[in-house]
Amino acid sequence: MDFILLTPEQNYKISGSNRVKAHLKSGVVEILDGHQFLIGLIENNLIVAESLGDIKKEQFFVVQDAIFIVSDQSFESNNLKLPTTVYVYAKTFVELEKTTQRETFLKYYESKKQEFEQELAQKAKNNGDNVVELNLVLNSKALLLKEEVEFLRSVLFISEKIAQMA
Repeated sequence: MDFILLTPEQNYKISGSNRVKAHLKSGVVEILDGHQFLIGLIENNLIVAESLGDIKKEQFFVVQDAIFIVSDQSFESNNLKLPTTVYVYAKTFVELEKTTQRETFLKYYESKKQEFEQELAQKAKNNGDNVVELNLVLNSKALLLKEEVEFLRSVLFISEKIAQMA
């Protein structure tokens, strides 16, 4: 089974996975070789690709705004049978390991959070105390920073849970 993670900036492929777990809002979907066609929205930001060989290897991915497709058919019209493949399309992702240095993510999170707060303070200074207008004039930079801070917060949360499993 293949696992392919695609973002606008990068592609990541794992061949020979035995199981992929996607964490959804309603629970966890476990995808095995020969799984039926399936499309879903990953709402809890976590995917685990598992390879079972001599040593069990788990790879953890925190994804942002992701969907997945499970297929064993070619995307071309020839209906060629392929190995079961899990395609994940995400805005961005971070690969975590059980030994991931949480401090690195924490420093990056703190710097982005501070940058976001400075952007909000600048907007508040320019608009006075009018909170309604402040919400309306948030620029794209502030919105992108807000999304990044929220994503990094989920990376920190998930990395802490993974570290506890080690």
